[in-house]
This record gives sequence, C-alpha cells and structure tokens, in this order.
Amino acid sequence: MTPLSTQPVILFLGINPINTRRLRLDEETKQVKLALERGNQPFEFVTEGAVTDTDLQRLLLRHTPSIVHLSGHGGDDGFSFEDDRGIAHVISSDALADLFKLCQDHIQCVVLNGCYSENLAQAIGQHIPYVIGMSDNIGDDAAIKFSIGFYDALAHGRTIEDAFDLGRNAIDRAGIPESLVPVLKKRPGAFSQLLSPVLDMPSNPTVSELTQTQEQQLIEFLATEYATQKSARLIWQGAGGRPAQVDIDSEDSADLWRSLWRKAKNGAIKPIALIEAAREKYPDNEVLKECLAQLRGN
Repeated sequence: MTPLSTQPVILFLGINPINTRRLRLDEETKQVKLALERGNQPFEFVTEGAVTDTDLQRLLLRHTPSIVHLSGHGGDDGFSFEDDRGIAHVISSDALADLFKLCQDHIQCVVLNGCYSENLAQAIGQHIPYVIGMSDNIGDDAAIKFSIGFYDALAHGRTIEDAFDLGRNAIDRAGIPESLVPVLKKRPGAFSQLLSPVLDMPSNPTVSELTQTQEQQLIEFLATEYATQKSARLIWQGAGGRPAQVDIDSEDSADLWRSLWRKAKNGAIKPIALIEAAREKYPDNEVLKECLAQLRGN
C-alpha cells in the first residue's frame, strides 16, 4: 500500500458561532501557519471554519489528521460547534470522546484551545495519547501565544510534551498571567514522541541496521516484556504507530513481535522510535542500549 499522507496532517478547526463572543481566530490561524512554515519539519496544514457536528466527522475521515486543533468556546459540558444556521450547538464531552475513540488509529494529539475545556480533555484523553485543554478562562492573546509556541516547537522537531511546555512559556514571556491555564492530559502508556506521519506500509521501505543477532535479542526482549496485544499496542502507538497494525492473528508473542518488527523495518514506524519507547520503561536494559547505539551509529 502507498502512504495515506507523506506528511503529518494538522487539522485546525476555528469555530465561532454567530451568537457567541467574537474570537481572533483568523489571527491564530495565520500565526500557526507562519510557525509551521518557519520550521524544518514538513506538515500539511488544513483549516476549516463554521464547523457543524456533521462536518467534524467528515473532516476527521477525509484528512486522517495526526493533530486536531479546536479553537473556539469550550465549557464544562462540551465544546461549541455550529448548527445549520450558524448558532452555537454544544457537542457533549461524551459524544466527542466517543468520536475521537473511533478515530484513534491516526490521531496523536488533540488541542482544545477554548475556555474551561479541561474536563473534555480528560474524557478524550482516555483514547488519544496527548490532549491539551484549558483549566480556566483564557483570553485571545494567551490562546494565540500558546499556539505559536506549541507549533513553532513541533515545526522544529520537538516532542509534543516539549511543545506544550514551550507553549506555556510563550505566554509567560509575553507577560500574560495565564501560563498555567493550559493543561496536558497524557494517556497511560503514552510515550514522549515526535509527531510522526500516518503511514501504512510505504512503497520505499527503510532497512534496519541491526545485525541478525541483535534483531533476535530485541524481539525476544519485546516478546517477553510486551507479551500481550494490549501491551504491544501501547508501546507501538507510543512510538508513532497505528493500533490497528498490532492486530496480528497469533497468540504467540514472538510471532507478534517478528511481524511488528518487519513492519517497523518497512517504515510503519521508525525502529529507533520503538526502542526509545521501550527504554523509557527499561532505561538500563543492555539489549536496548546496544540496539540503540547500533542504529545511531555509535
């Protein structure tokens, strides 16, 4: 199969119903676009406005984004979208969480740049590795500064967690007393990662640089420590892979990891990202150290 996208997709949805307070969504969109253009990492930036509940599903299915950014009006009970007349229509936290659960194969991060969206972030965070929400009211200036800092960091190859911290720091540097309003919800089992493209098996596979012995030792380690499909799926997704790629019709953990390692070598994820994800839990393991050093050319 060919890649679904050659670049990670950032889907930016600016939603400002006609009966709600005006927001500076055009300015935020412009600043995010500039931040991405100035970086050294390739992204596809897709923007949409006046989004209805029907539009939301269609956009998620059409673009298969890695990041979904909702900018608008949040609340304890959900997030405001538009109805067919442009009037605010609140989609509940439970309904949004269920939708994102159904799209979790490709979404790595959701940004909820709207007031009082922490509860929604918590709900979505049960299914998506990283979700950013707002714990209180947040003004336009702080919201825009956070977006600039966050996407500028991603565009220069920083992890999602680093980008979150730099987004907060951007608010601080501007002298705006709202830097603690953004909160990051990290799903249990998620690993610190770079934003990776959403790929099936690419047409130009990469080749692992590990020796045959090293590969065998690595597979044995992974098969022992991540012996179930559930545990394998967590570390695989933490390394940037899609959960559906872990659905292997075998109860043998060694068969599972031989199949997954072949997928990694063929480009489904970066082999080095998988090893780095495992090292977060097992930093002193000699097999992981040796394999990582080999791939890094040390």
